[in-house]
Amino acid sequence: MLLIAGILKINSDDVSEIMQILFDRGIISIQWLMTILKVLPYIEISIAFVALSKWRSKDMSIIVSSLYICFSIVILYVSDGYLLQPIDCGCFGEHNHDWPVYILLLRNMTVAILLICYRFERNN
Repeated sequence: MLLIAGILKINSDDVSEIMQILFDRGIISIQWLMTILKVLPYIEISIAFVALSKWRSKDMSIIVSSLYICFSIVILYVSDGYLLQPIDCGCFGEHNHDWPVYILLLRNMTVAILLICYRFERNN
C-alpha cells in the first residue's frame, strides 16, 4: 500500500483534506506543509522498497505498523472523533474518494495489527 500511495502522490499537486485541516488548525506551517507534500511520497516509496526487499523484515514490520498507527491518530484527530464523517485522507493522491473515518481507521489498524503479528510470530 505504501508503494502505491507514494507513486500516486508523486505527481499530485493536490493538498489532502487532512493536510489542509492540520494547516488550518495551525498544527503545521506552510513550510512544513510544502515539505511534507514534496518528501512524503519518496519516504513512502523508500520504506516500501526496503520492506519488500525483506531486509530486517521483523524490524521493518514494526516501523511500517507504527507509521500506520500514526496515520490513524492523525485521521482521528482531524475528524474530531466523528467516525462516520467522510474525509479525503489523500492516501492515494488527488481525487481520492471520501471514505468514512471508521473505514480508514479499520484499514490502517488491520494492516498495523497484521504487521505486529508478523513481528512476533515464533517461526524465524
